[in-house]
Amino acid sequence: MSKNGKIIGVAALVLAIAAVIFAVFSLKQAKAHAKRYQELADAVTSLARVLDSGSGVDARVTFSVEKGKEGGTLGWTETKGLPGATESAVAPLNELAEKIIEQREALINAMVEKVAKPLNCPASKAPQPTILNNVDEYATGMDAFAAYVQARARRDGMLQQRINEVLYSLDVRNRFQGEVTEDGSLAASDAQVFRDAANNLKNLRANYTLAVNTMKDLTAALRAVNVDGVTWETAKVSGSLNTRGLSETDSANLKSAAEKFKADFQQLKSQLARIDQLEDDKADLQNQLAESQARAASMEEKWKTSEKALQEIMDSVTPGGKFSPVALTDLSQMEENLVGKIMEVNPQYGHVVVDLTQGEVVEGALFSVIRNGKHVGLLRIAAPNPFNSLAYVEEGKPGDFRPGDTLLRASDILQSNMK
Repeated sequence: MSKNGKIIGVAALVLAIAAVIFAVFSLKQAKAHAKRYQELADAVTSLARVLDSGSGVDARVTFSVEKGKEGGTLGWTETKGLPGATESAVAPLNELAEKIIEQREALINAMVEKVAKPLNCPASKAPQPTILNNVDEYATGMDAFAAYVQARARRDGMLQQRINEVLYSLDVRNRFQGEVTEDGSLAASDAQVFRDAANNLKNLRANYTLAVNTMKDLTAALRAVNVDGVTWETAKVSGSLNTRGLSETDSANLKSAAEKFKADFQQLKSQLARIDQLEDDKADLQNQLAESQARAASMEEKWKTSEKALQEIMDSVTPGGKFSPVALTDLSQMEENLVGKIMEVNPQYGHVVVDLTQGEVVEGALFSVIRNGKHVGLLRIAAPNPFNSLAYVEEGKPGDFRPGDTLLRASDILQSNMK
């Protein structure tokens, strides 16, 4: 073999070895690229399933390797390395991404228009589309709005609590639940609660007005009453009472008036107790009057009986005939040394009949009774008659006097002192 031939043989061997090495290296690189391409394809198809498993995109964007051959829409069989073939194969995934972005923008706009604005959310706290469309800022972009919604929820809870406190003060049995309806109207149970509250408030207002008017009427009545030693605290309070409502001023005035009425009610109780005592005294006086009238009637009956008995006595000692001397009218007409005698004594009734007539004595004349030169007692003429006179005991006892005792006219001094 010539020298050139040896050189060519060596060069050919080197080239063959280099070709083998290059082929091995190329095979390794091809396998590495195929593996990375498969991983990329798997990631794309997995992304399709994650983005929307129900859209069917994961079935339209596929890749597989079987027996060293690539299959699926992303495989060599479909793309054949043609320009734009891979891009066309992942077009459904791009369309899905565009729809998701469009849907997210619609959701953000709806959140702003249908949630944030109806809640009167300030612009500074409302979700901003520019932020929400940024994946990195999406989470933090909702923080302010979420905090505002939570604050509204807490406020609504406190408001519900305060509403129920007011309802309780209005004596409403049921409670406001704050149930949310589809059309935003009040639930039937909540609407009934407010109707009950309105009705109770109406009754409260009517009762308040009635109480105020009653206080005014009572004030006018107390102002017209004049009781010695009593000053009514409410005499001028009605001018400060108002029937329009329960403002703070009205409430303060009503409270002040109520305190004054309490003081006046104490005085009224005292006056009523006094009236009760007077009624009791009146009843006692009426009972005493009735007893006195009964005693008077009894005494009148006894007087009639006594008068009849005396008349019988006088008739028994009166002489016959119709003697009727002219009756004296004044004590000065009587004789100064007039003398008479006792004719009859009735110890039971204390009456004495004397022989002096109406022509000799007058009613009220006083006589001394003498027996055996001794003073027995005094008699006063009660009823002068034509034939005799009736006298009653002025001094002494009826049993001290006897028929036949002498009567002497008492002195003028004694007459005047004994009247």
